[in-house]
Amino acid sequence: MNIRRYLIPLILIIFVGFGSIRPLLNSGFFPMHDDTQVGRVVVMGKALRNGQFPVRWVNDLGYGYGYPIFNFYGPLPYYAGGSLYALGVSGLDSTKIMIAIGVIGSAMTFYVFLLPFLGITASFVGAILYLYAPYHAVQTYVRGAVGELWTSIFFPLFLFGLLSYQRKLSNRLAILLGSVGLTGIILSHTIIGFVTVFLVGIGLAIYSIILLFQNRFSHIIFYIFQDKIFRIYISILFLGLALSAFFWIPAIFEMSSTAVQAQIGLTTANYKDHFVCLSQLWNSPWGFGGSIPGCIDGLSFKLGKIHILLAIVSLIIWFWNKDRNKLSRGIFLYASIITIVSIFFMLRISEPIWSIIPGFSYIQYPWRFLVFSMLGLSMLGAYSVSTVQHRFVRVILCLVITLVVFTINSKVFSPQYIYNRASQEFENEKELKWRVSKISDEYLPPDFTRPTTIDGIAQNFIEQKETRSIETVIHTETYTKVFIALALDENVRLAQAYFPGWKYFIDGKQIFPSIADGRPILSIARGEHVLEIQFINTWVRSVANIVSIVAIIGALYFSSYGKKSIT
Repeated sequence: MNIRRYLIPLILIIFVGFGSIRPLLNSGFFPMHDDTQVGRVVVMGKALRNGQFPVRWVNDLGYGYGYPIFNFYGPLPYYAGGSLYALGVSGLDSTKIMIAIGVIGSAMTFYVFLLPFLGITASFVGAILYLYAPYHAVQTYVRGAVGELWTSIFFPLFLFGLLSYQRKLSNRLAILLGSVGLTGIILSHTIIGFVTVFLVGIGLAIYSIILLFQNRFSHIIFYIFQDKIFRIYISILFLGLALSAFFWIPAIFEMSSTAVQAQIGLTTANYKDHFVCLSQLWNSPWGFGGSIPGCIDGLSFKLGKIHILLAIVSLIIWFWNKDRNKLSRGIFLYASIITIVSIFFMLRISEPIWSIIPGFSYIQYPWRFLVFSMLGLSMLGAYSVSTVQHRFVRVILCLVITLVVFTINSKVFSPQYIYNRASQEFENEKELKWRVSKISDEYLPPDFTRPTTIDGIAQNFIEQKETRSIETVIHTETYTKVFIALALDENVRLAQAYFPGWKYFIDGKQIFPSIADGRPILSIARGEHVLEIQFINTWVRSVANIVSIVAIIGALYFSSYGKKSIT
């Protein structure tokens, strides 16, 4: 095998993709809707540096009272950025690298995914279409949706697993890559992960019904579980959910301890107000504003004219071409289903279904399905190129499409403006405890009283008084040790938000706090004491961790020593 023949396109993807990440090379930064990215990278890095893993709780956010953001919010991109910060890279540069990985990495995995099915040229075109899909620019330079952006890295791996049976590749490889892809999606963006599992589950249910009708309902279990496709899909779903269980199980069971659920009914996050008009998918003005009811929004939802035109060409080719290649046929069918279903869920005609499906309101914005649309359209564009039989014509077509897409779409891969700000200013107390915390405080307890001015942020873990002598020895994300001397019996209120898993000890003996306004109050007798506070796993987190550990061990065994096929 000529490895260089396959690697050169990957190098060219990075070269062509330079236009999508060029603004990240500037010394400053740029505004975005979710302007919390640097702060989240910094607090993740601090938690990793202090030995917390998996990271769930951070100290500096939540107005300095701390909250369990990474118990609920997709942590994977921040593990990458936070690791760089823990190694000494600045928070700003770590964030830029994290974003760049999401942009370029998605194109590279997309190329690798399509390669066994459509060949080098068509896979390269698909990668460029995927890279320069307009919604990728929205995610990167308008919304700052890093989690969504990172799902684009893992969708191709997931699809590779789902489709690899057509290429007669190892079932073991299909299951491993597919489950890693699903795990990456779930850990990058909780909501997109939920949608992915739901849609694949519905697809499996429909497929099972078809199998039953084909076999006239005889030997039901035998026919379903002996079907190769069904077993591969079930294995991918099961292993992917198990690998990511340490994250999504606590996120579901412990959500009621935060104010996340209260965000769903807000006017700005009600899905009924954010359906997309069909015309917006063809063309909508580029902007850096928000989503509002109606057909004139502050940001663009266009799919890309080149992407749409190539999809139409692929449809014409499909009906015209009688001798269809089995591999490319699979790509076309999957791409068509993904595109049609995702567009349907973005339009208001799907509103009755939104109201029926449990949990769909958490998606908040129907246009999130653009994540799937750009995936399907890029696959269709690659398919249209793969049907060209003459190699020279195919290469010329590849060059033309690449040039046109780059020329037109690279223009939108640019922020509203660049501002210069010292890297240290993204990491100071005012930035983290006030500005960043104000943007996202839904992970605090439901009854927590939010400060209205910067004076309300947490100053001292325990407030100093004349009747108290306090010396804080250790204060990390998961453990605090304080020497405290009280002249009187007192109720001591901690500058910390309460969340299940916090344990409190006085002189080695556990005590149980009262909770007021989402903060713990400890009854401590007068005298000198050692106060220790420890963040431990609840039974839910412990069970979830065990499931993931067992899944990791199983996956390693399966990849190294297990059977090569489940047939």
